[in-house]
Amino acid sequence: MKALFISNDPMIFNAASPSRARMRTYAAAIGELHVLSSAGKDAKEEQDGNLFLHPVHAWKIFRVRALAARAHTLILAQGIEVVSAQDPFEHGLAALRAVAGTNAKLHIQVHTDFLSLWFTRSGNWRSPRVRMPLLNRYRRSIADCVLPAADGIRTVSERVKASL
Repeated sequence: MKALFISNDPMIFNAASPSRARMRTYAAAIGELHVLSSAGKDAKEEQDGNLFLHPVHAWKIFRVRALAARAHTLILAQGIEVVSAQDPFEHGLAALRAVAGTNAKLHIQVHTDFLSLWFTRSGNWRSPRVRMPLLNRYRRSIADCVLPAADGIRTVSERVKASL
């Protein structure tokens, strides 16, 4: 199988990092793994066995667009079958846009209970005057669009699974 991970871990570009070791393990299990991640200016495209690393250099405000465009190109050029995003927020949106018009399946990982009151409000959650931070409100609306379109969703705990 050929898979593409859309990540936000620049440490994968460091050959001695635990992140790179974990990606090597995934690549061995999957077959061929491409990882697309935001990275510093010095990061370059690399191949480590059947692990292919693709850096994206973009300002934060343009990162979703840059990730989606690069991922779409990789899907078509490499015959990617599954695209997995590390969250249902910005990376999930990039993955959703990337698979549009292709046969690739969308897989979303949910590491955060974004439906919890602790995510949606700051401070004392019982206070009616405390409002959800703007960024989390935006992220929740993205997740509301991304998750229904996913072919598969993986959660990190039974609590997060029950919340969804």
